[in-house]
Amino acid sequence: MQFKDGTVEKHSGEGTNVEKLTLENFREFAKDLRSFVEDRLKNTTD
Repeated sequence: MQFKDGTVEKHSGEGTNVEKLTLENFREFAKDLRSFVEDRLKNTTD
């Protein structure tokens, strides 16, 4: 994940514990990103 200030964080792991494998607030970020993409796709087909 690269941030606005240019810093980069790499995350990886094994297992099934999502909280240990993802960044803090990642689920919210992914939800917002999905909404953004859906809106863009909807607007390009109108």
